[in-house]
This record gives sequence, C-alpha cells and structure tokens, in this order.
Amino acid sequence: KAIFQINPDKCCIPVQEIDFLSHTINEQCIKPNGDKIKAIVDLPAPTTLKEANEFLGKINWYRKFIPNFARIAAPLHKVTNKTKHHRHEFGWGPD
Repeated sequence: KAIFQINPDKCCIPVQEIDFLSHTINEQCIKPNGDKIKAIVDLPAPTTLKEANEFLGKINWYRKFIPNFARIAAPLHKVTNKTKHHRHEFGWGPD
C-alpha cells in the first residue's frame, strides 16, 4: 500500500490558474509560460554549433505550441546533425 501525504503549506486550493513545468494551466487551456517565451524570443541568433543545439533544445520544449515546428526547425537540424568532420560548416545563409 502506498502512503500519500499532502503538505497544506504547498497546496493552493482553489485557484483559477497554475504554473507547472513552464506551462500555465487553466480550465480552458494549457499555454506556454509568458516569462519563458519572452526569454526564448530575446535569445540572440545562434552563431556556433553549440549555440544552435542549445537553441533547439530550448524551443523543443514548446514545439506543440509552434505550428509547423518540424518544417521551421529543419534547417537548424540539418546543420546540427552533420558528422563530426563537417561541423565547422555551421553558418547562416539566405534561408
């Protein structure tokens, strides 16, 4: 038998909206947390392979809220998935 305890100091009952795992949840919807979205929007464009991988990792968390995410992120995935010998080729083009 599992023992389940609730800490009243950590409970917020009743509430209309909560923030959980960088998402804001209410009775109508689940949406990205505004502070996290602002932080992502304010990120500078990646200039290195490492920065591109970090950027993809950050935005991937919210992929379900970005229509056509796979198509949009495909150019970054294309350059970040290169073999070790070709990773120095990272750079921005007209696309």
